[in-house]
Amino acid sequence: MLVQNSNRRRKQRNLDIRVILGNPPYSAGQGSANDNNQNVEYPHLDSCIRSTYADRSTATNKNALYDSYIRAIRWASDRIGDSGVIGFVTNAGYLDSNSADGLRKCLAEEFSSIYVFHLRGNARTAGELRRKEKDNVFGMGSRAPIAISLLVKNPNGE
Repeated sequence: MLVQNSNRRRKQRNLDIRVILGNPPYSAGQGSANDNNQNVEYPHLDSCIRSTYADRSTATNKNALYDSYIRAIRWASDRIGDSGVIGFVTNAGYLDSNSADGLRKCLAEEFSSIYVFHLRGNARTAGELRRKEKDNVFGMGSRAPIAISLLVKNPNGE
């Protein structure tokens, strides 16, 4: 509908992108504009998640795989093709959640090197575990654990 935007998107799609850095939003489970971060459906991207992360998962409930930050990981992995680097600051929930087992399997297969700095900070824990988690890098601004992930695709496998 917007000619200038369509032209920009067409040019961008033709670029050879090899590095993607970002801080995708976290928005799992938010279903309306009243939640201040409404989930938007992306049919093609969600289909890619279904055929990779969800298909490889042993979890029964796979809804968390459609969180915006996981969509960003899937999009970026597809966008850089066979070679490149992705660097994201995200929710660290995918590192140990049952629903993300398929995501972790796919990442291990798709990337030649994976570096994760787990900054902790999960405010949804209690007792001794909560004392160990403490605050995260955003102070009390986030209740989620934080991870800085560097994902490297090298066709030579190095």
